[in-house]
Amino acid sequence: MEKATNSLLLTLFLSLPIFQLANAQTELSVYEHDAIYVKFPSYLKNGKKHLYGFGGKNLKKEMEVSPNAVIEYKKVEKNRDLFLVSLIIGSGLTIWRLSTDSDDREKRNNIATANLVPTGFMLYFGIKTINKAKKAAKIRNRDIRK
Repeated sequence: MEKATNSLLLTLFLSLPIFQLANAQTELSVYEHDAIYVKFPSYLKNGKKHLYGFGGKNLKKEMEVSPNAVIEYKKVEKNRDLFLVSLIIGSGLTIWRLSTDSDDREKRNNIATANLVPTGFMLYFGIKTINKAKKAAKIRNRDIRK
């Protein structure tokens, strides 16, 4: 009898996280109806994938639900613009390097070295843009939950 009781207690103890997970799923399903999740270059809403839109206009519309998310999304736009500027500069330097005479090795190496700076900025601002977009979505989701 004691083994059966211990077995039952062990089974209930091990199944407790499953019951909690099921309960959390029920709460999440109501919340997830309006929540968005940023997955570059798109976001998920209602289980459907939506693109950011040109210049992020679709994602910006989603952020307008929350004033705090709009403030954070303005930081996303600023970082995105800095990313694009560094991308253009890096692309220009790459084209210049490719169009330089292949015999002028020193000049090609100098251009390649100079291209490291905009490439570094591009990586930095690209990652920062994605992180800020995720943060803005998190703020928006928090605000619509209230």
